[in-house]
Amino acid sequence: MLALFLLAASFTDELWMASKPVYERTLQHPFVRGLTDGSLPRESFLFYLDQDSAYLHVYGEALKSLAKKAPRAEWRKTLESHATDALATEQQLHTSILKSYGLTKATGRMAPSNYAYTNHLLATVERGKFAEGLAAMLPCYWIYQEVGRELAKKGSKNADYQRWIGQYSDPAYAKVVDQVLEMMNAAAAGLDGGRKARLKELFVISARYEYMFWDMAWRREQWAPEAARGEWISLFDGKSFTGWLNTNGGPFPSGSWVIEDGCLKTIKVANDPHFQDIITEQTFEDFELRLEWKSSAGANSGVKYMVQGFRTRRNAAGGEPGTASRGFEYQLADDERNEDALSDARHSMAALYGLVAAKGKMVKPVGEFNAVRIVKRGSHVEHWLNGVKVVDEDLEAPELKAALKVRTGNSDDARALVERPRKDCPISLQHHGDVGWFRNIVVRRL
Repeated sequence: MLALFLLAASFTDELWMASKPVYERTLQHPFVRGLTDGSLPRESFLFYLDQDSAYLHVYGEALKSLAKKAPRAEWRKTLESHATDALATEQQLHTSILKSYGLTKATGRMAPSNYAYTNHLLATVERGKFAEGLAAMLPCYWIYQEVGRELAKKGSKNADYQRWIGQYSDPAYAKVVDQVLEMMNAAAAGLDGGRKARLKELFVISARYEYMFWDMAWRREQWAPEAARGEWISLFDGKSFTGWLNTNGGPFPSGSWVIEDGCLKTIKVANDPHFQDIITEQTFEDFELRLEWKSSAGANSGVKYMVQGFRTRRNAAGGEPGTASRGFEYQLADDERNEDALSDARHSMAALYGLVAAKGKMVKPVGEFNAVRIVKRGSHVEHWLNGVKVVDEDLEAPELKAALKVRTGNSDDARALVERPRKDCPISLQHHGDVGWFRNIVVRRL
């Protein structure tokens, strides 16, 4: 497909023809086809949005660097505008869709292909001439426009996918692309055959990276794990908060947690409801988690897994609200004194909170550490306490889904836990306002 507004045999026509085989393969990729026929898994789309948010941040920086090399003032202003206004519009779309799934902030962690692509752009812009940097940056503009136009012919019944298609098939976006195409043709004018060949090479490399980006999202590409599958990974070194974040993705909430005697300790502050759950930086799909937890008198806490974002806790004092992870919970509690645990066996120690009570458990008294173990494979979960399996459930079982609906109704929590759009998720430790100690936290991927 050629841009019809350009004169025949323009340089950008030559670029498109050089990359046409890559574009045709792009249209046949299951991620791209899945946007219209509904076969694209939601978790792959969420992975794409998360990765593209990180990509756009770097792309904007590359545009600003390219603008500084522009030989014409009007080109510099155009590229600077694209680096702020145009990319902000794309980020707003990503953020609004992520928020609709309860994921209010992208992780910012790049997958390998994303990392390679953005470094290709940065290196080309930094080391090359203006025309070379522009040729490397152009496929991101142009291919998205052409894919958007092609997919708009069929549309999508999925509202979020249709919003994405509409973004890139919009005439307003076409005007942005037109500006860069005209700039590319003018920048290439008068260059010799060798220089033009280099521009084509860079354009095709970026077009291939665009294909790899769709494929990366489809496969939900991961870095090679720090430890081989099955090897134990320590999540807490006993000395620092390294590897942990606020559950909203922000910095570790050191006002609510401290390190004491090699333990992560939750702090109880009188008349202050401001406390936060924490999550691991690493994510896990199938895993075995082990840790030890010690309760203070009457305490309530938990370990959450399959975490699907977070919700805020209202601060009655009017200050900053607390944050709570959305996920299935291994309940931690002083069964003899905690009111919630005493009110319902499904709220007591080692229960799948609110859904399944722990059976045959042996709980150590306040002041002693309990050994906690969680095993998760697919939809099957096991809770172990002090060497005894006390919960063995399938999260897809009809009776459990019915119990979940009773517990959460039609809330955002219910949708997150029933649909579970994210499969590769962080693990969360709960701060429920009471004092408790976590130590010896290790995990292995299964």
